[in-house]
Amino acid sequence: RLVECVISMDSDLIGKTVRESRFRSRFRAAIIAVHRSGHRLLNKVGDIELRPGDVLILDTGPYFIPRFRDDRNFLLVAEIENSTPPRFDKFYIALLAVIGMMALYTAFQDKLSLFECAVFAAAVMVVFDIISPQRARSSISWEVIITIACAFGLSTAMENSNVAQTIGQALVDLAILTGTGEIGILFAVYLATFLLSIVIANNAAALLMFPIAVQAIEELGLEPEPTLFVLMLAASSSFASPFGYQTNLMVYGPGQYIFMDYVKFGLPMQFWQMIFSVIVVNFMDQWYISWAVSFAVVVLVIVLRFKLKCRRKKKNSKEEKEKLEEVKPGDVSSESSPDNVKLTVP
Repeated sequence: RLVECVISMDSDLIGKTVRESRFRSRFRAAIIAVHRSGHRLLNKVGDIELRPGDVLILDTGPYFIPRFRDDRNFLLVAEIENSTPPRFDKFYIALLAVIGMMALYTAFQDKLSLFECAVFAAAVMVVFDIISPQRARSSISWEVIITIACAFGLSTAMENSNVAQTIGQALVDLAILTGTGEIGILFAVYLATFLLSIVIANNAAALLMFPIAVQAIEELGLEPEPTLFVLMLAASSSFASPFGYQTNLMVYGPGQYIFMDYVKFGLPMQFWQMIFSVIVVNFMDQWYISWAVSFAVVVLVIVLRFKLKCRRKKKNSKEEKEKLEEVKPGDVSSESSPDNVKLTVP
């Protein structure tokens, strides 16, 4: 794990280089970096002379903090969050727990739910100290769970208050008015789910749109699978907002993005995703058509990329050739001619 330490005024490390202080053998920790006055020192770590207030980034074991927290050499000792390395010694136990979960669910799916099998796998990992109980509790995303629970309530309210029926009927009327039929319903469900996922979580958007999609399907007497597939794809493909999916929020801060970055790059992706999703779902029975079209598109992109690369390379070589032709062999400046070279004789 990584630990951050600050050298105190009373430390006997002051005035010594890292090598002279025998830091690694004395504290059982390796110095990865040294920061001074807000800047990282780029010198070789072993040659850095330590001063009061220097911030050391250490690679340590689990016993460093309890042992040296009150040491007079350090003003502050704190662990850097989420810096604990993976425990590969427990890898096979964790793998067996996951395989056991899948095997249990496959063999007893009539008696056991996937949730119960997952709880069993999590309990095995806690018992074998793969994950601590405290970390297991902190890994639960209560915000997502509360949002989903509230969405269930809103979904039920929309059904009971006939809001879902009204919106579903509006979608059906729009599809009939435009003469698009089932394809119009698919586009409308995708677009509505996408717009909802911009402002709320994708799970909540799917739950809110589910009764509306079901009502629209029942009004037209269609098979439910295509529309529900489109609903699932739309709820899981929120590219145009940082709030639509958890991974979008994960990179929002560290990447220093702004909301418009998601709009500029996400909206075109969302548009093509909507078109391809509706086309693929609409031809579910002729699945080989979507496979062939997808393969053709991939091949086309590769060929175009290769041609653009060759054209760029040819253009660069042509420019280099023109530059070489501009410099003729006889064009030598008079300053560099042998007649102007002065020799100094001692």
